[in-house]
Amino acid sequence: MDESSLSAQEILRNKKSIEELSKDFRVKATQLLLKVAKGEYDFQNERLDRLLKDFPADAYDVPLTQEQQATVDNEVDKYEDDEDDEENHRGLTQKVQRCLQNRRTQRQRDALRNTGSKKDESCTAKGFHAPNIINETNLSLDRTEYNLLKLGPKYIPNNPHLAHKRMKKEIDVVMGKIKKIFCEHGWILPGQRFEFFQDSLTKTLSDCHDKYPPSDHLKTIKNLERKFETTKTIIRKTDKSKVFHIGTTDDHILKARAYMTKTDAYQDLEGTNPLDTLVKRTNEFLYALWINKHITQKHYENLKAKRDEAELAHLYFLPKAHKPNTPLRPIVAGMQSPTIRISKWLDDLLRPLFNQLASDIAIENGTQLIKSVERWSENYLTSSTTFISMDVTDLYTMIPQEGGVVAIKRLLEEHNLKQIDGIKKEIILALTRFVITNNYFYFDGSYYKQIRGGAM
Repeated sequence: MDESSLSAQEILRNKKSIEELSKDFRVKATQLLLKVAKGEYDFQNERLDRLLKDFPADAYDVPLTQEQQATVDNEVDKYEDDEDDEENHRGLTQKVQRCLQNRRTQRQRDALRNTGSKKDESCTAKGFHAPNIINETNLSLDRTEYNLLKLGPKYIPNNPHLAHKRMKKEIDVVMGKIKKIFCEHGWILPGQRFEFFQDSLTKTLSDCHDKYPPSDHLKTIKNLERKFETTKTIIRKTDKSKVFHIGTTDDHILKARAYMTKTDAYQDLEGTNPLDTLVKRTNEFLYALWINKHITQKHYENLKAKRDEAELAHLYFLPKAHKPNTPLRPIVAGMQSPTIRISKWLDDLLRPLFNQLASDIAIENGTQLIKSVERWSENYLTSSTTFISMDVTDLYTMIPQEGGVVAIKRLLEEHNLKQIDGIKKEIILALTRFVITNNYFYFDGSYYKQIRGGAM
């Protein structure tokens, strides 16, 4: 309001009207929100009740044998003949409990028999079998070691000594990033405040770690490390369930070699470390794009490889414990690879396009699956409909490298895009081809180049 053109009474009256309108709006908005929330709650509650009602019976339930059923029937008859007889009631209760216990025992045995794991310790409840640790070796674990591994790969025991060793480096990284931000914006770094903040951060982190004593598990971890080393045992988290899998190193390497031979996707470089050559090739390729004005100087500076930070990727395998004979899934860990910056930048460019294209044909989680099935069932699903699932063996190594580039070209054409963020389609495809065809890594003392498919 322009208060200079209004009288004091008019200003007061207008402000009061505005406050009443604002209050009325907040009340009505809150009422509408509660109405919408109640409607969503009723809808989800009704659907959940419907799902629970139609949920199939426990697949592990074991029916009573004829002898067990006859025993229960006879006892029930006796009880009905003389229901006031307390002794009969007590006898019936004990025998029925024994029958139920037999059913539970049989169900647990069937669950254990169907796991395919020889020495896994597991929890079984209401027909659900979930292994805590999958042990496919002759290595024996005592109760303390087993309880530690049962905590899973994400468990971190408190270790103040190790934390203090790493803390200085971590704080230096944080302070370096702060200095970089000040430098990029042309700001003057307040030295005294900067030092005070660094000292306060160090003290806060130290107090957090010193507040609790070292974990009792640290000694057990050392014992396990020595045990694994002397027995040539390897421990990994499983591919799907993410629990610990214990296997022998020899079996692990044998399966990895067999996988590499079967897929024929990896070329042995015969002891030649390709890191320096790859850094040089990557930077020369980016420099040529910059000089020819296909990318900006900022792109070049952000995407080029830094030799003092670059590391060659390494290959490791995750055991697929949910499949027979526990095959392995190859994972290329390349967080410091010379081409990782280009790869991440391409992912930021292309992923939104892919998500948009696949939004109506891809299922991301169980909730979305339920909604999709409910929607499709209105027109397509009948009592004779059969669901079929398919799995592609060695998916990533089966993708042709040039075929992957062509697929991305079709993705861009589908959206009728000739450039993204000022970068022409041809340059995006050239960078994609460079990343896919320059996948080098280290594994078990040797250097390899992936000549077929892509890296996971």
